[in-house]
Amino acid sequence: MSRWAILAVLALIRLSFGYQFESMAALAPAVSRELGLGAAEVGTLIGLYWAPGVLIALPGGWLGRRFGEKPVVLAAGVLTVLGGVACGFATSYAALAAGRLVAGLGGIVMNVLTVKMTADWFTGREIGFAMGAVFGSFPLGIALGLALQAPLALATGWPALMLSTAALALAVLVALALVYRAPGEAHAPQPAAAAGAIGRREIVLMTVSGIGLALYNGSFLVYVSYSPALLLAQGIGVAATSAILAAASAVSTFCVPLGGHLADRTRRPWAVLFGATLAFCVAIALLPAAAASGSLTAVASGAIAIGVLGAIPVSTMVALPSQAVPAEKRAIALGLFYTWFYLGAALCPALGGWLYELSGTPAAPIYLNAALGVATLALYALFARLGRDLSRDLSRDYSR
Repeated sequence: MSRWAILAVLALIRLSFGYQFESMAALAPAVSRELGLGAAEVGTLIGLYWAPGVLIALPGGWLGRRFGEKPVVLAAGVLTVLGGVACGFATSYAALAAGRLVAGLGGIVMNVLTVKMTADWFTGREIGFAMGAVFGSFPLGIALGLALQAPLALATGWPALMLSTAALALAVLVALALVYRAPGEAHAPQPAAAAGAIGRREIVLMTVSGIGLALYNGSFLVYVSYSPALLLAQGIGVAATSAILAAASAVSTFCVPLGGHLADRTRRPWAVLFGATLAFCVAIALLPAAAASGSLTAVASGAIAIGVLGAIPVSTMVALPSQAVPAEKRAIALGLFYTWFYLGAALCPALGGWLYELSGTPAAPIYLNAALGVATLALYALFARLGRDLSRDLSRDYSR
């Protein structure tokens, strides 16, 4: 099977991940109305999808190394299906929370190992584009959720849309079972002892980069969770809000691999990372003013700028940790990386909901995005300083 077909399947995993995650945010008004939930409770439900990552990311990497990535990813995919079904039949906050946790548990294991599987198949100059294609599919899943879930829920009810996330997850499982294979004997399942222990330098780099990407991804999650409320509060209709945000998210899908390609072609991955992240912080801080103007042109332009600028540095952010360790230790190291990542991802939407409730305005969580982006810049600057030898290795890779 072609490695490009394998890349397509790995990207589909992330797409279904984004579609299922976004279901809670897209359907929040209907769910809140029917179950009587407040903004903080909805924010917690959004963040719960990521919460198991704090405990399962590192063991998930170990399980992939011990039993093989494909069997573990297939087993985890079953959990995403079961979690989607549980949410579809939920009639209380507790039942929804349980469904989100189960779905998130499976999705997180799939996510950790998908990155490792991508790194196994694509090395050197191709790693930026491949990681971009995989990570770009996540906002595409969110775009599908923004475009389809809220409008269709008006006709079918929100439980049916929750069930659609389980159906998509099941389809992806079938595709993975039919298409994916390991790249070679070097990546066959091995006893845990064969993986070796990651060293202190690797632990530090995984921690710094994991927290950095956690804050950056947390910024994106807060944005997709609360930007609909911001636009609706300024009198922009449901249809226009869904169309604008879905279009911007779809554009960002193509800009994630474009950012990886740009880093490859310019051979200046650090310039791409820092320049685009800084511009993203500025663009997102201006969105509340654009929404307050009432101009659809200003809002659409701002949302598209956020989608483009926010997507460009992602490939480089993800490629850094995957290249910081040798292949035989990659699953364990990325498990540590995602432990930090998911801690931030679980907390940021809930923090956004708390700020929204405290301030009484949906602009507050949007401003939080800019602050999280600045913190990301500081952490990746620290990563660059601590891993100067890694920077030289990356420069050599990009110059080949």
